[in-house]
Amino acid sequence: MIDLTERLGLIGSISLRYPELTESVLSGETVPAATRTDKSCGSSHVCAGSLVSIAAGICDEHRDDVLESTLFAQFAANGRYQRDTETDQWYSVYVQTLILLGWNTVGFRFQKYAQLPEQFQLFDAILELTSGTWTKSAQDSLTVMLRALGSFKSTDRRIQLLGVNSVTASAGNFQLGVAENAKGDQVQMQTMAVLFNSQGIPADFLFDQYAAASVNLFASSQMMVLNDNVYSRMRSTVRSRLNTQIQQFIVSIPLS
Repeated sequence: MIDLTERLGLIGSISLRYPELTESVLSGETVPAATRTDKSCGSSHVCAGSLVSIAAGICDEHRDDVLESTLFAQFAANGRYQRDTETDQWYSVYVQTLILLGWNTVGFRFQKYAQLPEQFQLFDAILELTSGTWTKSAQDSLTVMLRALGSFKSTDRRIQLLGVNSVTASAGNFQLGVAENAKGDQVQMQTMAVLFNSQGIPADFLFDQYAAASVNLFASSQMMVLNDNVYSRMRSTVRSRLNTQIQQFIVSIPLS
């Protein structure tokens, strides 16, 4: 069992790496996500290479904990391995970092999804994948988030931010999460990690058309719980290390 001092030392020394954002990604909405949400109706966010929905009723502090801890884990994994070509190693560091921060996670065991229609969008494939494993409330929140994101132009900051952090021309690696309140004032998150490869992948990859014959799609889903007793002691160190990247890499998705 790692004690608090050791955890803080590791969090403080982990190498973080994030892509340099171009002007086209930085332009547009610049208001931090935390000032654009209403806990009475929930919120959704692009968090670098993740899409995260925060259920109604989650307090501001817990919302920020979910977003900032998962952002930190992505940057920690980026600091060690290539997100698109070294996915096994990348997820090993990603999971280790989540555990260090207080998330209870068993890791990701990817399975190939072989039941793709001849022509499809990832948007539809994801909803099909989650429909049999996620709770109805999480599935509904995911659907609302994806539909809201799909209403934006391909040049929108949110689309571009997700794309630059998730895909290259031939491979993609991204996560989806729906955070809800759990027992004991904890937060749980239904999450799915997705890997895929194709050719000519655009920034708005979720809504592009693909031919099943040219795509390999892998996914892994689980429920994670954040231990607030642990993360509350990591919070200030995580925020200090992320610094201005919080405002640049976490952007809200208006739901109406």
